Amino acid sequence: MAALRWTDEATQEMAKVPFFVRGIAKRAVVRYAEEHGLTEIDLEAVNAVRAARKHKS
Repeated sequence: MAALRWTDEATQEMAKVPFFVRGIAKRAVVRYAEEHGLTEIDLEAVNAVRAARKHKS
């Protein structure tokens, strides 16, 4: 798959994630985008992954 483009808003939101779990969080968002056929990761995608993670807890 081609490289995914991150919007500025999504990048800023990911910067708020603690550095020691940021890699895991980023991989989860990329996986979500690939599974949903997205070419751009936006704030909505980041929030969808966050909501799904909270729902699992």
